[in-house]
Amino acid sequence: MMKNGDEDAPHQGNAPRPRAGDSGLRARQKVIGMGLKRLYDNVVEEPVPDDFADLLSRLDDTSGGGEVR
Repeated sequence: MMKNGDEDAPHQGNAPRPRAGDSGLRARQKVIGMGLKRLYDNVVEEPVPDDFADLLSRLDDTSGGGEVR
């Protein structure tokens, strides 16, 4: 039988079980999240390359499944 404070004890309920060092984990997750958001924002702000924009334009110009050349 496992004790209440045992790390291997099954967890019941929807809330995560508090553990020692959770504040450090949350701080690291926040830093990672902020870095991912910054990376995403930078990618979104990048201009579309001319070749890709040209391809998209040609695809828009084709009607009803015509070939793109």
